Amino acid sequence: MSKNPIIRHNFGTKAVIVARVSTPSQQSSPQLQDLEEYAHQLGYSEVKPFGTTESGFLETDDKQGWNLVVDFFETHPDYKVLICTELSRLSRLESTLFVIRDYLIANNIQLIVKDISFSLFDEWGKVDESRKLVFALYASLSNSEMKQKKERFKRALKEYKLKGISIGGKILFGYDRCFERINGKNRSYYKVNQKQKEEILTIYRWYAFGIDGQITKTSVRT
Repeated sequence: MSKNPIIRHNFGTKAVIVARVSTPSQQSSPQLQDLEEYAHQLGYSEVKPFGTTESGFLETDDKQGWNLVVDFFETHPDYKVLICTELSRLSRLESTLFVIRDYLIANNIQLIVKDISFSLFDEWGKVDESRKLVFALYASLSNSEMKQKKERFKRALKEYKLKGISIGGKILFGYDRCFERINGKNRSYYKVNQKQKEEILTIYRWYAFGIDGQITKTSVRT
């Protein structure tokens, strides 16, 4: 009595790739080009690229992030593979990564992570506990990396402020933003605007000593 032969699962020859770009409007980047070449080496003849910025996709309910990829999968059911260079390209938030993982499993979409040679489904189209464990480990590392990055940014921001260096944001009233080359890099810094400085000091004097010396008639409103 013959048994049915074991057939390897076929995810097709079309893949979605996700890699880093500098700006949301950028259509190509060295990472996207490298990942496209990698996808072709794996045998995927048609590739649809998606770019993410520094921190990967945002929350899963952000239309400019992961939902764009979901929309593509929903409207192109012949694409059954998602390839990224590293897991943090999808998100650095552990909870978001698990939402993405569950979506891929539910829709039978293969995930391939280039840098760690990881695939979510095995060759038979199954997701065993060991693969879930590896995914969870790297999801945790992505989350930890993001926390460390935020702490480094906070420390750097504090140091820059102490030095009077501006790294963006709104221009504060009472200051002008100037530019200068510092330590080989173009930096912006705050310089006191003398006219606005006097306006601020005048308001403080009015509140402290009264308008025209009439302290009893002075209030925040007046």
